[in-house]
Amino acid sequence: MNETPDRRADAVAIVSADPLLAALVGAAVEVIGYRAEFPRRDESPVDALRRIRPAFLLIDCENPSATDEALLGRGLMTGARSFLFGSAECADRMGALAVRFDVELVVLPGDVDALHDVLSRRLPPRRDPREELQE
Repeated sequence: MNETPDRRADAVAIVSADPLLAALVGAAVEVIGYRAEFPRRDESPVDALRRIRPAFLLIDCENPSATDEALLGRGLMTGARSFLFGSAECADRMGALAVRFDVELVVLPGDVDALHDVLSRRLPPRRDPREELQE
């Protein structure tokens, strides 16, 4: 599969061991106008990052791969803006790692309805591709 600059610009890679949480975050990302991408079943998060080449990387801080320096380092090398997301307790535990890798921590709200608001404040607005077709 060929990667194009447009695909990379609208791609958000989501890494979470919790499929339900990944799906909720992915749905919120898509509502904002981005394409949610996930590691494939037998694919490591680092390999997924190489394949997806996202503009943004969201890592569940409860996920063991959140502390994987190869993943965080790869995110930096590709230029993906990276975020660790999770509960307030998880964000507290990951603070030093976030500073070390210049990764923003996003505390997810307990209310699923507020998830869209939290993510839309972090990801810049995207134009609706249908608007581009009308121009």
